[in-house]
Amino acid sequence: GQQEELSMFQRKFAYGIHSVKKQDGIFELNFTANKKFKMYLQKSEDNIYKVYTTINQRRAVLNRIFVNISGGSALSPNVDFVLLVGTDAITKAAVTEKRKVE
Repeated sequence: GQQEELSMFQRKFAYGIHSVKKQDGIFELNFTANKKFKMYLQKSEDNIYKVYTTINQRRAVLNRIFVNISGGSALSPNVDFVLLVGTDAITKAAVTEKRKVE
C-alpha cells in the first residue's frame, strides 16, 4: 500500500545501503547496520546487473535475504540469524547459508 521515504535514523542505522564505485562499473555495497557483509553490483555474463556475494565460501548471485528477528524493539531488534539464498556463479546450483548475527 503506502510508501514513505526512510527516516534519517532508518537510513543511517537500519535499512540503508552504502555504495562505493570500485572499477569498471562495479559497486561495493553493504548495509549500514552491518559493514562486514559485502555485496557487489556488477554486470553478469548475460550483460544484466546482478548482486554478487559469498555464500558458503562460494561466489554467488544473491537472490534473497531473510532476517529472523525475535523480539527486541523497533530501534534495537534481536536478530537471531540471516539466511542468504542464491545461485552459484559458476555451477548455477542453488546455495544457501544461515549466518549468526553478532
